[in-house]
Amino acid sequence: MKILFIAPRLSLYIVDTRRVLTEAGHDVDVLDVFDAIYSTAVGDVSVFKHETVKKVTWGIKKLKGLSTLLAAKSFLKKLAGKYDICHVHYNEPLYSAFFPEELSKIAHTLIVSIWGWDFHKANNYRRKLQERIYKRADTITFNNEVVRDDFIRHYDGRYLSKSEILRFGLTTISDIKQLQNREDAALYCRSRLELPLDAFIVAFGHNGVVEQQHEKMALAIKESMSTLPADTYIVFPVHNGTDINYIERVKTTVKDCGLRYKIIDNMIYGEELAALRTAADVMVHVQVTDSFSAAMQEHLYGGGIVINGSWLPYKFLKDRGVFFLEVNSVSEVAEKIIYAYENKSQLKELCLLNRPIMWDLSSWERNLPRWEAIYKKN
Repeated sequence: MKILFIAPRLSLYIVDTRRVLTEAGHDVDVLDVFDAIYSTAVGDVSVFKHETVKKVTWGIKKLKGLSTLLAAKSFLKKLAGKYDICHVHYNEPLYSAFFPEELSKIAHTLIVSIWGWDFHKANNYRRKLQERIYKRADTITFNNEVVRDDFIRHYDGRYLSKSEILRFGLTTISDIKQLQNREDAALYCRSRLELPLDAFIVAFGHNGVVEQQHEKMALAIKESMSTLPADTYIVFPVHNGTDINYIERVKTTVKDCGLRYKIIDNMIYGEELAALRTAADVMVHVQVTDSFSAAMQEHLYGGGIVINGSWLPYKFLKDRGVFFLEVNSVSEVAEKIIYAYENKSQLKELCLLNRPIMWDLSSWERNLPRWEAIYKKN
């Protein structure tokens, strides 16, 4: 089957999914409109002038980007009929504003995958505009039942018949499974990352995006450092942050917390990433909004105690029996960490029950058949 992803080609979700589908015998190309890169089995090709794409803000306040958009539109027309599936990942308003017809003609089937923020952070004007794609789509997918239900309600059920659950599988979960088969898994994972063997390790978020609320978390920890266990060791992943000043403020606050710490400011992959998910006793996940965080899923599978914001759409996890703690605000994080520390043994026993549930939800072994079924039904 020939599949074209309209997607950010360097996204870990996209890289991983493309690899899995390719290994399953499908031909998967990726067109990254914002980087103007067309990625095929032959290699990556710059396909149209792109120096101004990233400068185009919503509303096209910078008209010099218009020539780039026209070039992109022209290139999309050349792809008409060349694929079996055109799969749009993350519905950028730009796609609906400029390319709805072109996208619908690339293949006999158009699939749009809502990632979460593209719906929840869109105002009503953008949502109305995004409908230009939804009307043309054969299938609209979601990785979270709560997001799907919000979407269906917002559009008054117009797209109910098109709506499907389709989750990304996570290769890191398979990596964690391999690591945990080691007799010395706990010691090995901490040594692998140069983390103290005897500490109570708490990981805060999973990248440096402002919406992760790292600064608020660090301030909350700093204010409560006298009440936190002395053997607490805090880990702050801040890679991929685009606001350099924000990242520097986070680093400064973490250093002032008075606790042992590690700041991860470079991307980690493979076994190293799996080791972090396994080594952490606690993972704090309180970002502003979310659909179904991969990092959070991986920590749940790794057996750690996960603290989620109660505002995040994870009721469907509770309905499946997944155990995690919740806070109603970032200010409650320190108190919940203390609770996790004091009840670590009992909580860890409950967390181990998450593993088979998360394997069924999040492994590629369970999710690949669903992807292929949705592709074939169209």
